[in-house]
Amino acid sequence: MVKLRMQLMSAEVAKGLPRMSTVQVIRDLGFKGMFRGFGATLARDLPYNIVFFPVYASTKSFLCGDGPESAAKLIGSGAFAGMMAAWLGTPMDMVKTRLQARGSPHRGVLDCMRTVAATEGLPAFFKGAVNRMAVQAPMYAIVMAAFELQKKYLAAGTSDTGFTAGTQSD
Repeated sequence: MVKLRMQLMSAEVAKGLPRMSTVQVIRDLGFKGMFRGFGATLARDLPYNIVFFPVYASTKSFLCGDGPESAAKLIGSGAFAGMMAAWLGTPMDMVKTRLQARGSPHRGVLDCMRTVAATEGLPAFFKGAVNRMAVQAPMYAIVMAAFELQKKYLAAGTSDTGFTAGTQSD
């Protein structure tokens, strides 16, 4: 919440609102305010993960088949899954951002969704989708490739006892 408020600060100052420090933002929000938009965050992140992991596994299976898992195929799988999940999560990300903006007129997730649909139409729910996809694709390309390569590295160094071989000498 604080990060979002700090990111929106320039636009708020341009609208005539006073610039605030991080400490002032935290004081302004209060304890309850720190969790504003939490429901929208869950509504964004849960479906994101429900989509991301099966898309990643399916894409990896399609690209790799029974052959070797090259870094390029893992990178491609992570990037594609990240883009698809980011696109799906964009509507709730937009709702979350609007709920968390300083002076937000919305009373909750449903109020925000109704207002946006009525005043801006359904395309407004996908504002920023390309930007989110552009961020998520390389991020998950790197994360998932690193995860898979690390998993292989650790599996190769594990003995039958479950301890990693070659890390400690007796």
